[in-house]
Amino acid sequence: MYSKCGEISSAQQVFSGMIEKSTVSYTTMISGLGRHGFGGRALSLFYSMQEKGLKPDAVTFLAVISTCNYSGLVEEGFALYRSMETFGVAATPQHHCCAVDLLAKAGRVEEAYEFVEGLGEEGNFISIWGSLLASCKAQGKQELVKLVTERLLRIEKKYGHAGYNVLLSHVFAAESNWSSADSLRKEMRLRGLRKATGSSWIKVQDATLQNYPKNDQIYSILHGVNNSNDEII
Repeated sequence: MYSKCGEISSAQQVFSGMIEKSTVSYTTMISGLGRHGFGGRALSLFYSMQEKGLKPDAVTFLAVISTCNYSGLVEEGFALYRSMETFGVAATPQHHCCAVDLLAKAGRVEEAYEFVEGLGEEGNFISIWGSLLASCKAQGKQELVKLVTERLLRIEKKYGHAGYNVLLSHVFAAESNWSSADSLRKEMRLRGLRKATGSSWIKVQDATLQNYPKNDQIYSILHGVNNSNDEII
């Protein structure tokens, strides 16, 4: 609770005062330190828990690798990622995503691409390739954007989603490659693919409200329908 509120010193006091510390308590403290920029302290705590005879689990590794990601500790984070097998911990797509982010945020997107390619079937997750795509776009790597998007299209095809189809058509349009953009849009229509409508959430007191970009028009139409129903009744 304290760490989520940014009260790291209070969180540290509670942690230090615990008579018995578990892997869960260490992981929580590591995560809190990492999120708030205390990468060095988080790493020290990670090694300290092992000295106490506690074994890090998958969640612990996710927390400490994410910490390295936040703090720009690329080599340290990748070394930890590679060490998971030593502890008998299997890497999940979330761990792979962290490894991709470590490389990509350091400007090493080509290396990140090769890393994901090297995962083979284990890397065929939208979350992993989507993470790489975001970094490629942010760094203006257009050729990689196309390669990664095409891979995403193959992965998501069975789900009937259109998000990355739309993105690739935008890439073609940005290059004035209108014929490819038009062909892709036509293929989407033939396959019945539609991009999910964007929405935003906001919490007001105890109620969670969901808003759409064309809320006013939607409510106007609904209001008209209600009025018509009242007249009929």
